[in-house]
Amino acid sequence: MNYPDAAWRMAELQKSTVMGNPHPSAPRFTTARLLLEPHHPEADFPAFHRMATNPEVMRYITSGIPFTEKHSRDFLTRQPAHLEAHGYCRWKLTLRTTGEYAGLCGAEVKMLDGEKVPELGWWIAPQLWGQGYATEAAEVALEHLWEQVRLPRLTSCAYPENTASIRVMEKLGLIFEKHFWEDSPYTQQRLLLVMYSRTR
Repeated sequence: MNYPDAAWRMAELQKSTVMGNPHPSAPRFTTARLLLEPHHPEADFPAFHRMATNPEVMRYITSGIPFTEKHSRDFLTRQPAHLEAHGYCRWKLTLRTTGEYAGLCGAEVKMLDGEKVPELGWWIAPQLWGQGYATEAAEVALEHLWEQVRLPRLTSCAYPENTASIRVMEKLGLIFEKHFWEDSPYTQQRLLLVMYSRTR
């Protein structure tokens, strides 16, 4: 897929020098349309929580159940610690042209089917769906995980009916690995998930 001005492979790995950035030495990445950088737990809370309480956004994350304020704050405060411990996190996505909060993309260590694995995922603000933002962000995040973090293996999971996310996984070169069942912390039900994976 081609993007205006530059392809994702031309994304620039930078160091953040923005005044007030809570992670001044953390990586920032740019694509033709997006900036990827760490979340600021306080400043980004309103935009993130608005997305995390949208039933359409959460349809394939929590079966449509909105995050509570505590869930949102826990998610945002967990990311800096994860970045410090592992060198990567769920990056904040911002539109370069407008500064609009566009969602998140990146990996986090999760326990999936009894195995602790880095899982790559993305949430895109609904007004931006269908425009290739998930793929654009995920390709840059994946390149960082391979080239800088040097992960040996990466997974990505989705509900089987979430065909849009599965298409993104396939574009990234991830291969179907298995179906498995997980107990949802949100619905208290067992959910069927599909896992795609890729090794270096």
